[in-house]
Amino acid sequence: MLTLAKSGGTITGFVERVGDRVPLVTADGASYLAEQLLVEALDGMVELGGGPSTDVAIAVPAHWNAATTWALRSALATSKTLAQTARPVRVVSDAVAALTALQANPGIAADGVVALLDFGGSGTSVTLADAAAQFEPVGETVRVADFSGDLIDQALLTHVLDNLGDNADPAGTTAVESLAKLRDECRRAKERLSAETATQLVLDLPGYRTDIRVTRDELEELIRRPLDGVTAALDELTERNGIAPTGLTAVAIVGGGASIPLVAQRISEHTQLPLVTTPRPALDAAVGQRCSRRSAPTPTHRPGPTRPPPWQPTPRPEPPPPPPTRPSPVRCTTSRNPTRARRRFGRWRGRRRKAATTSSRTPAKTPTSCPMLIRDLPSSTCRPPAASTPNTGRGTASRRWWSASRPSSPLSPSAAWPTR
Repeated sequence: MLTLAKSGGTITGFVERVGDRVPLVTADGASYLAEQLLVEALDGMVELGGGPSTDVAIAVPAHWNAATTWALRSALATSKTLAQTARPVRVVSDAVAALTALQANPGIAADGVVALLDFGGSGTSVTLADAAAQFEPVGETVRVADFSGDLIDQALLTHVLDNLGDNADPAGTTAVESLAKLRDECRRAKERLSAETATQLVLDLPGYRTDIRVTRDELEELIRRPLDGVTAALDELTERNGIAPTGLTAVAIVGGGASIPLVAQRISEHTQLPLVTTPRPALDAAVGQRCSRRSAPTPTHRPGPTRPPPWQPTPRPEPPPPPPTRPSPVRCTTSRNPTRARRRFGRWRGRRRKAATTSSRTPAKTPTSCPMLIRDLPSSTCRPPAASTPNTGRGTASRRWWSASRPSSPLSPSAAWPTR
């Protein structure tokens, strides 16, 4: 419950709404985000305790997701007192903090999986933690809303009103304020029944006032069936994470509801495991924060709220190197493109043969120069036949010219064909 400074009204239920973008509206029409109201309540607690210390840690519910925790971290930056601390405010899970306190006193096994049941005011949280990894949670925390301190208070209030009979009319509009006070009486009676077997509560309704006696047996009868839902959730969580019921090292119970004797008795009978708790289980998370603060390292800078790292593409593997290639054999040739040279020579020889065939029918003409060879060969090695040489037969002039143009020795320097 938080008393607003501006309007003076009270507001409740904002812790369960942290991270919700829909604001809470007060009676005067003002709207507030739930995380802003939580930070204002934390500021009031710090001022009530004498001001901020050098190191502040906040335990948040273990069933909060990353978005809810981030909403609180962002709201802490606007705090009047917590933003001025010498060290950044640490936000940790209350399950880890409670198990840290239980490890210091009375003690928990240093290895194995431990089950933690936190019986809170708005619900019960069931968490599995690895003791060897500094109580790192195993899987997600299961939230059981059917067993909570608020529902127990409401069940006890209904039980008291059912025993009134016709002596009073609690449904009247004038009894609203009286019912709110009676609910507070039921809450205090529930807390007293954790240490006593019977207690008295004052019933003050319009026109009717009396004392009502409530026993522990009546309270246990009211919570027995909802408590079976907690044990069923524990069995389901262990089975979901692949842990046998006998695979747990111990079971720890914390929170205000853990003070009820039936809770410890029922959990111990169901699990058949060592039960770890303290005389004041509602303060275990706060004590654990104190223990973790002593062992926490001193930060060298003041970082702001950390966002999750941006997505980065997975680097592609480098391709394997190409296989070594065998060197191509070196070919000795007298021309840069021997294939092209052979084709051109073949075309030229075909033209010469056609001309020789035609020359048998027509008078002999002086042969033209070769477009590829005669043009590039030295004049001393390639001499066309004289014009007066008679044509004695088919192709005779061509054969005579070719024999005359051949070099005298294939090994002489002039025997190499010119390259282009």
